[in-house]
Amino acid sequence: MGFKDDSELNLTSDNVRMNSLVGTEEYLAPEILSDMGELSYSADYWSLGIILYQILCGSTPFKGRSDLETYHNIQKCHEINFTNPKIDPKAKDLIQ
Repeated sequence: MGFKDDSELNLTSDNVRMNSLVGTEEYLAPEILSDMGELSYSADYWSLGIILYQILCGSTPFKGRSDLETYHNIQKCHEINFTNPKIDPKAKDLIQ
């Protein structure tokens, strides 16, 4: 038993919100983890900052020993600690 196509599901974007967590945990923005409702481009900017940090430092800033620890590190973040002391202040400012 299955659906031939989506029309049999009788769902529209007006009455259904998909709730699934997709993505690599190290790049998720805090608002995604806290399920604050509507997401904006700020979550994408957060992920871009993580990518820039990884390029400059060689690792992501919130990696934990488990996914749960990584989520906790992201949620309690108030300041990013840069592991590479030679990073240009302008690059740090861009990421922060």
